[in-house]
Amino acid sequence: AVAKANPSVTAWPLAGAITYGQTLASSALSGGAATPAGSFLFSASSTAPAAGTAAQGVIYAPADTTNYNVMHGSANVTVSRAALTAAADAKRKPYGAANPPLTVRYSGFVLGQDAAALSAAPTASTAVDASTPVGVHAGAITVSGGVAANYAFSYEAADFTVTEAIDPVKAGGADRERCYPIAVLV
Repeated sequence: AVAKANPSVTAWPLAGAITYGQTLASSALSGGAATPAGSFLFSASSTAPAAGTAAQGVIYAPADTTNYNVMHGSANVTVSRAALTAAADAKRKPYGAANPPLTVRYSGFVLGQDAAALSAAPTASTAVDASTPVGVHAGAITVSGGVAANYAFSYEAADFTVTEAIDPVKAGGADRERCYPIAVLV
């Protein structure tokens, strides 16, 4: 039996950039030179690498697999962070009352991930307090501080509405007479 020959790979291809959550199949390999004729392919095209730049396995598969072996090499793939939006939820409260808990919702997680994938969750904050006047305070709830290796944050503020204080005597929409005990002097 005659042993297969190794193809001559004179230049490995360059890999196109992808975004976190995409697999290597989304990265286009370009350039590269080898003989005999064949194709460059990722060794594990279903891999979704982390953000950053890292060498990924590439193979050169000659068209003539009867007489030539497959060759193994690598190409650097740059993976950008996926866009993640952290948005404050709008809140409302009566004048003079304590603020309700401020909450944040997300859009943009990939690969079935959720907030557990964050190194530090963003937090919502506001300058609205018990003495803030009645009205809609546009964009008064802000979000900041998120950290994640694979996500690039954008933040969206929300409105905080302060309503008129609730009068316990008029609660429920019906006027009620106030009753006070009367002291009787004898």
